[in-house]
Amino acid sequence: MPKELVPVVIRLKAWRAHNDLSQAEAAEILHRAGLPIRTRTLQAWEAGRTSPNPFAEVALINYLDKHPVVAVKRNPSKPGPKGFHA
Repeated sequence: MPKELVPVVIRLKAWRAHNDLSQAEAAEILHRAGLPIRTRTLQAWEAGRTSPNPFAEVALINYLDKHPVVAVKRNPSKPGPKGFHA
Protein backbone atom coordinates (compact mmCIF):
# COMPACT_ATOMS: atom_id res chain seq x y z
CA MET A 1 0.00 0.00 0.00
CA PRO A 2 1.47 3.40 -1.01
CA LYS A 3 2.43 5.80 1.73
CA GLU A 4 1.12 9.34 1.89
CA LEU A 5 3.36 11.64 -0.14
CA VAL A 6 5.64 13.95 1.82
CA PRO A 7 5.24 17.69 1.11
CA VAL A 8 8.44 17.99 -0.94
CA VAL A 9 7.28 15.22 -3.29
CA ILE A 10 3.93 16.98 -3.72
CA ARG A 11 5.89 20.13 -4.62
CA LEU A 12 8.10 18.15 -7.00
CA LYS A 13 5.06 16.75 -8.82
CA ALA A 14 3.53 20.23 -9.08
CA TRP A 15 6.86 21.60 -10.38
CA ARG A 16 6.98 18.87 -13.02
CA ALA A 17 3.40 19.60 -14.09
CA HIS A 18 4.00 23.37 -14.17
CA ASN A 19 7.08 22.88 -16.36
CA ASP A 20 5.44 20.13 -18.47
CA LEU A 21 8.21 17.64 -17.65
CA SER A 22 8.16 13.87 -17.65
CA GLN A 23 9.74 12.08 -14.72
CA ALA A 24 12.79 11.30 -16.87
CA GLU A 25 13.14 14.93 -17.95
CA ALA A 26 12.82 16.14 -14.37
CA ALA A 27 15.43 13.64 -13.17
CA GLU A 28 17.81 14.79 -15.93
CA ILE A 29 17.36 18.46 -15.00
CA LEU A 30 17.89 17.71 -11.31
CA HIS A 31 20.95 15.59 -12.11
CA ARG A 32 22.46 18.41 -14.20
CA ALA A 33 21.85 20.75 -11.27
CA GLY A 34 23.94 18.50 -9.03
CA LEU A 35 21.16 16.46 -7.43
CA PRO A 36 21.91 12.83 -8.32
CA ILE A 37 18.28 11.72 -8.57
CA ARG A 38 17.52 8.84 -10.91
CA THR A 39 14.25 8.43 -12.77
CA ARG A 40 13.42 5.27 -10.82
CA THR A 41 13.97 7.08 -7.54
CA LEU A 42 11.69 9.91 -8.59
CA GLN A 43 9.07 7.36 -9.70
CA ALA A 44 9.26 5.58 -6.33
CA TRP A 45 8.82 8.87 -4.48
CA GLU A 46 5.83 9.93 -6.57
CA ALA A 47 4.21 6.51 -6.22
CA GLY A 48 4.59 6.71 -2.44
CA ARG A 49 6.81 3.62 -2.28
CA THR A 50 9.69 5.55 -0.72
CA SER A 51 10.43 9.10 0.44
CA PRO A 52 13.50 11.28 -0.02
CA ASN A 53 16.09 11.03 2.74
CA PRO A 54 16.53 14.23 4.79
CA PHE A 55 19.53 15.40 2.74
CA ALA A 56 17.72 14.90 -0.59
CA GLU A 57 14.65 16.61 0.84
CA VAL A 58 16.61 19.74 1.80
CA ALA A 59 18.39 19.79 -1.57
CA LEU A 60 15.09 19.46 -3.43
CA ILE A 61 13.45 22.21 -1.39
CA ASN A 62 16.39 24.53 -2.12
CA TYR A 63 16.32 23.71 -5.83
CA LEU A 64 12.55 24.12 -6.18
CA ASP A 65 12.67 27.44 -4.28
CA LYS A 66 15.36 28.78 -6.64
CA HIS A 67 14.07 27.27 -9.89
CA PRO A 68 10.27 27.34 -10.06
CA VAL A 69 10.51 27.54 -13.85
CA VAL A 70 13.13 25.70 -15.88
CA ALA A 71 14.43 26.67 -19.30
CA VAL A 72 13.51 23.90 -21.68
CA LYS A 73 14.41 24.09 -25.33
CA ARG A 74 12.75 21.90 -27.92
CA ASN A 75 15.11 20.42 -30.49
CA PRO A 76 13.42 21.03 -33.86
CA SER A 77 15.22 18.09 -35.47
CA LYS A 78 13.75 15.68 -32.89
CA PRO A 79 10.00 15.93 -32.41
CA GLY A 80 8.64 14.83 -29.08
CA PRO A 81 11.23 14.69 -26.27
CA LYS A 82 12.68 17.93 -25.03
CA GLY A 83 16.33 18.95 -25.00
CA PHE A 84 17.84 20.87 -22.12
CA HIS A 85 19.94 23.98 -21.84
CA ALA A 86 23.36 23.18 -20.43
